[in-house]
Amino acid sequence: MATDGRPFRSRKRLLSPAVCAIVALVVADQAVKFALVRPLLGISFPFVEGVLAFYPKVNENLTWGGNFIEPLSLPAVAIALNVLVIGLYASGYAFYRANVRSARPVPAAVFCLGMAGSVCGLLDRTLWGGSLDFLQVAGWFVFDVKDCYLVASLGMFVVLALRHQDEFSVSAYARFSKDGALRVANRLRSAIRKGGSTGSS
Repeated sequence: MATDGRPFRSRKRLLSPAVCAIVALVVADQAVKFALVRPLLGISFPFVEGVLAFYPKVNENLTWGGNFIEPLSLPAVAIALNVLVIGLYASGYAFYRANVRSARPVPAAVFCLGMAGSVCGLLDRTLWGGSLDFLQVAGWFVFDVKDCYLVASLGMFVVLALRHQDEFSVSAYARFSKDGALRVANRLRSAIRKGGSTGSS
């Protein structure tokens, strides 16, 4: 119950705007790749000469760290790391929402952009066998829409962390995450047991 006697809105309702935003961002990223980038593989042209170019390519090095440590580019490792990042974003935002009455725009944007970028990364690894990048900066590196999501999310998170470092407790977050993981594990065990008992009846 809220301190003013009114119940908090259900978690489902609280998350629905964020879920809608994440879905929209993921659809935008994948739609660009399916509709525009994929048909134009092998074709490149400048948007701004010497600054920004359209240069589509499938980056089969599945993680940035794989450029330096080969095992990090293995599909199973890359997917596991991707799932871990999704879990960190989800648990971090759940911890934030558990400690505030209503979400502020910037933390919500950090969550939505980060989660969307992570989900897009997982889709890229499973659908494309790598990251389908298509924007090249100054002939140097190639990136895509999801990279913009992740960079924006990380940048805003760093600013928030620096401004509110005294308000964040790592130990409290660790306890919250541990309790959440235990609840999920217990629910999975209950579901498995229920499924087993239903199948044997």
